[in-house]
Amino acid sequence: MVTSDAPLQIKRSLPPHSYALSALAYYSLRKEARRQGIVISGESGAGKTESAKVCMEFLTKLASIGGEPGEDDIGKKILACNPVLEGFGNAKTVRNDNSSRFGKYVLMYFAINTDKVYGARTKNYLLEKSRVVMVAPNERGYHIFYFLLGGCDLVTLKELGLTKPDGKAYLWSDFKYLEKGGVRPGEDAGKEFREVLETMQKMNFSPEEIKGIWRCVAAILHMGQIEFDPASYDDPKSPSAPGRIKNEDIVRLVAELLGYANADELVKILLQSVNVINRQEIWSP
Repeated sequence: MVTSDAPLQIKRSLPPHSYALSALAYYSLRKEARRQGIVISGESGAGKTESAKVCMEFLTKLASIGGEPGEDDIGKKILACNPVLEGFGNAKTVRNDNSSRFGKYVLMYFAINTDKVYGARTKNYLLEKSRVVMVAPNERGYHIFYFLLGGCDLVTLKELGLTKPDGKAYLWSDFKYLEKGGVRPGEDAGKEFREVLETMQKMNFSPEEIKGIWRCVAAILHMGQIEFDPASYDDPKSPSAPGRIKNEDIVRLVAELLGYANADELVKILLQSVNVINRQEIWSP
């Protein structure tokens, strides 16, 4: 149990320290019985992600002091979620090969009278979604796209439409959303993919949920391959025409992956927008 007043003796003149702030937050939680918050901010590459890991790890250690063997398993599970969060939320930028492109608000639950951590919940996860479709030079999209293509087994990739006619897997450079990217120095996509998959299993993701996630990731890659006919927008004979998709076979594959019963509905959604006025749907190009 934390009984010392040492954390409160930290001089305000000293620079912030992850261990000291974590200890102070936990001590204040026990003493005041009120919620405590730690805000970690800074510019890209400053070390926010690593600082968050250090704080969470130290808090779980503080909350397991004097506990029974095995009681820190929940703490290990909390920390083990990082490969999933980073796989789907980190990307390569010009300043950092593993830059977090999201902000998160994590709630950790403690039994303050028994020094025990009960769990954690990511309440908010604000992702930079524009990075999926627009990537600056010398940067790339989210790691999970590269992990899936480079680490998943061929049987699953075939089910996702990510294999070529000769049976080989598509490369990241075959996709428009990824062609500006490239691999990170020392990256092992197979190892990274297995780590994400193992983490999902540890966190009790069902096989159906995992398959659903890969279907969504694959569908995003395929959507980037859809081609629109620009001439169809400038047809003077039909100025209100909704345009045309050149490769509707891709749309039908996306529809299948996303569970659309009717691919024509997805085609309509991609070519037109809808407004509801007086409970009536009005579709326009």
